[in-house]
Amino acid sequence: MPHLTDYTPSSELVPMAQRPIPDPMIVDRVIDMIAEAEKPIVLAGRGALRSGAHRRSRRWPHSRAHCSRHRCSARACSTGNPYALDIAGAFASDFSRERFAEADLVIGVGAALGHYTTEGGYLYSGARTVQIDTNPRGLWQGLRTADLHVRADAKAAAEAIVARMKARGVSRAGFRSGDMAETDRG
Repeated sequence: MPHLTDYTPSSELVPMAQRPIPDPMIVDRVIDMIAEAEKPIVLAGRGALRSGAHRRSRRWPHSRAHCSRHRCSARACSTGNPYALDIAGAFASDFSRERFAEADLVIGVGAALGHYTTEGGYLYSGARTVQIDTNPRGLWQGLRTADLHVRADAKAAAEAIVARMKARGVSRAGFRSGDMAETDRG
């Protein structure tokens, strides 16, 4: 057939996968919230695991800003982290529930922050919330998900937040203490 074009593989026609980076002004707002918080918690979901952000968010303790909180498949994110609180929501331990009740800021990284994760909004009802997701939802499963939404890849946002925290000199011990690391969470 004379009118047929040369073969082009579909991989050349499909748009390349991209990691959306966060808006620097929104990152500054997140840093402002962290700077004001006394007891922030990072709640990492499947999006954090898939993007590799769970490895990056472990660096947040180096700037002493967060007590990491992981909700990933098979608890993969929290392995080896002495500050991890384990699972959020209906299966949270009493220890975790107490820490969430004390939290004044919860940053959901690649987590939907839906009804079950937040215990219907009661798990951390006194905390301000930030949701980092490629497609954040204002309402999800009948709940308002966050006070601030960051539309970005979890890893790209974690990298931007860590860099901006260092640049601004923001540091908080929060829950991170020797006592927290040594506490039996049974």
